[in-house]
Amino acid sequence: MYHTGSNTTIAGVTGDTTGSVLTIGTPSVTGTPSNGTYTGIATTGGTGTGCTVDITVASSAISSCTISAVGSGYLATDTLTVTNFDSGTADATIAVDTIGDTLGGIPVEAINATFTSVKNIGIDTFCVTPSLAAYDLKSGYKASESTLGGGKVATATRDYYFDTLHTMIANIAAQGTKISSTVKTTPMYSPEGSISGTVYTKGTTSQNITLNDNSWFSHPSVVASPINETNEMSGGKSFEVGLQLYSNNPNISPVIDIATIGCLGIANRINNINSSSDVPTGTSYIDSTQPDGDSNVMTYITRKVSLKTPAQGLRVTADFFRPPTTDLKVLYKVLNTDVETPFDDLGWKYFNTTGAPDSTTEADARNYKEYEFTADDLNEFSAFSIKIVGQGTNTSVVPMVSALRCIAIA
Repeated sequence: MYHTGSNTTIAGVTGDTTGSVLTIGTPSVTGTPSNGTYTGIATTGGTGTGCTVDITVASSAISSCTISAVGSGYLATDTLTVTNFDSGTADATIAVDTIGDTLGGIPVEAINATFTSVKNIGIDTFCVTPSLAAYDLKSGYKASESTLGGGKVATATRDYYFDTLHTMIANIAAQGTKISSTVKTTPMYSPEGSISGTVYTKGTTSQNITLNDNSWFSHPSVVASPINETNEMSGGKSFEVGLQLYSNNPNISPVIDIATIGCLGIANRINNINSSSDVPTGTSYIDSTQPDGDSNVMTYITRKVSLKTPAQGLRVTADFFRPPTTDLKVLYKVLNTDVETPFDDLGWKYFNTTGAPDSTTEADARNYKEYEFTADDLNEFSAFSIKIVGQGTNTSVVPMVSALRCIAIA
């Protein structure tokens, strides 16, 4: 989902800790506590460990007691004790009201919920913020640690995003009859924010498509999840296929098998990442020059080419289909004869500093054009590999590569 107003329901998440303290009773105090705020106070007693509290004292009485660390292994019948929490003579006992499972310190029941917004959206990720209002956690409480988990049965509802549609509608159209098909789709942002129309507003104009064949669209669309259709589209349907049946003979009609009706939604994977500022919060940026990985998801890497005779230059020629909203960058790496670093651990280098061709070639949304990339006067090398990185802002418009030729120059 690539819209911050999207809704999602998460279910089936399991925790990594059991018996965490989630709510507590009003503390019972002995002695006269000193006014002030006391944080991270360790507790004793009960069957668990690790629970700490924050206590605020005003007018010599506890005005606030909240949980700063939920701990583990507690029972709902436990009583916790804090001793000399004000560095004086005041003690307090606190009854545990409720316990539960947590994941990274966050209550699992707060994660298994419906969320009406998402943030920090990446091509494969989004972030939700669980509500902690139902728990006696301190103000500004955060996860105790970064963790991967949730179990094997965790689910999250999502929209079905597509750039190309392929209907699967079994039919019979005898001679003298035909079936025409149209579709109404709901626009959605691409990962880079490109959209045609209004998000979660189904188009009012039908588009002709080819029945049971690929139909390409100029911008991405979605089949929205039930919760997004309910909350964002007033319960309306986000996808509609219309079929019109024709016949020149009143005794013969085309036939459609509605019991097996369906369609395939095909999404292209492309984004446009050039720096750490282009990735969402919480996602690691991997530069295209790194030996392993790339924040750009459209990449192609040739196999390692070993040379019988060492070379000192590279020339790459390819036919690129490069519409105006896209780009293709070409990189290389070479194994120098005097270097002991394993080939897979070597970083990539851009042709012409930026991955651009030797000469400027205008983008063209209709035709393939030949591009040439050259790296001369390199240190002598015995092996090389080529990497191509595709970028774009609209997943429905993607670059393509054909007739790739790589030559090592002695």
